Amino acid sequence: MDREMAQAWVEDLESGKFKKGKYALCAHEEFCCLGVLAETNGHLGPEDFNGVRWFDDGETNVDELGRYEGTLTPATGWLPEGYMGLDYYTDQHELGLINDGSKDFGPVIAEIKRRWLS
Repeated sequence: MDREMAQAWVEDLESGKFKKGKYALCAHEEFCCLGVLAETNGHLGPEDFNGVRWFDDGETNVDELGRYEGTLTPATGWLPEGYMGLDYYTDQHELGLINDGSKDFGPVIAEIKRRWLS
């Protein structure tokens, strides 16, 4: 992830515009840290019938098993492999665990700063 994108992501996480959620990019207008990144870049679609917003860049498709087409990456709560330079198995998984285990975005912000802004 480049420094400029990491800084914009941190600013959005710190802005107070996003209510923190977990386990999904965005469900009932509660965002995980990865959902904030997708929203920042205009890549979250409208709410579905369950109140969930999925990744939507107009190009990436989800297969019948709920994975990003041509990959093993599940579309539920994750971004496509390599999105904004994030590796699914390290960056996304680790940030997702930090997000889901904390009551606010503070620990995620600290990890983003450690990885890309120090």
